[in-house]
Amino acid sequence: MQKSLFNQESVEQIISIAIESGNAVMDIYKSVDLSVDFKEDKSPLTAADLASNKIIVKKLSAIFPDDLVVFEEGTKELRAKAMSNNRFWLIDPLDGTKEFINRNGEFTINIGLIVDKKPVFGVVYIPDKDVVYWGGDGFGAHKRLANKDHKISVSKNPTPKVIIASRSHMTPDTAEFVSNYPDAQIINAGSSLKICYVAEGRADIYPRFNGSFEWDTAAADAVLRNAGGVMLTTDFKDFDYQKERLFNPGFICSNGSVKLGG
Repeated sequence: MQKSLFNQESVEQIISIAIESGNAVMDIYKSVDLSVDFKEDKSPLTAADLASNKIIVKKLSAIFPDDLVVFEEGTKELRAKAMSNNRFWLIDPLDGTKEFINRNGEFTINIGLIVDKKPVFGVVYIPDKDVVYWGGDGFGAHKRLANKDHKISVSKNPTPKVIIASRSHMTPDTAEFVSNYPDAQIINAGSSLKICYVAEGRADIYPRFNGSFEWDTAAADAVLRNAGGVMLTTDFKDFDYQKERLFNPGFICSNGSVKLGG
């Protein structure tokens, strides 16, 4: 991360953007009508997604005018530009839209920075709980409660005690993977919270075998890596960004101490 372009002041600015967009999301969340539409792939899109996206893109671009900002509803051309940039932002203005619609509070605002195919900084904000996870190269990993940062780190359990799985995307492959650890407790959560739970030691492994996109994981992955954890492909190789269509294959997040793959 270029220190001349990124410092503690920048950190606070980005956290403020996430909180402001989260406030806009909560205004809609508390309303009677969530204004849900559906995209071509049948996935839901709400007014909250759009309101949050508008705030983040505008304010992030103002702070970093030379950086590309890539977001879920962006054009194919925008995604193509990311393939030729060694530094760009990936944002998910409302991760866990299904959780938002179900009103269970497990949705997040994600802002992540990619440099040379690696997530080097990320902010994950939980609007319903007013909790911020943030971390980056040279900064470590933190959980902010009541405006106070608490340093977080992964567990060191060599055998997983807790495995966290998706509330909305459980698959047979995931169930098969989990069955390899019959003594582990299985918990569920939505959105990028699952990666953050591994980062703070509340879970030891989070497997996901169906596809996602890079904006779904970049911010929380930066927190995880700076908390001492790892994110790997399902064949246990390094997990890079800037992939074709910014599409993620399956992945496994862990505390780095658990032996994977037998």
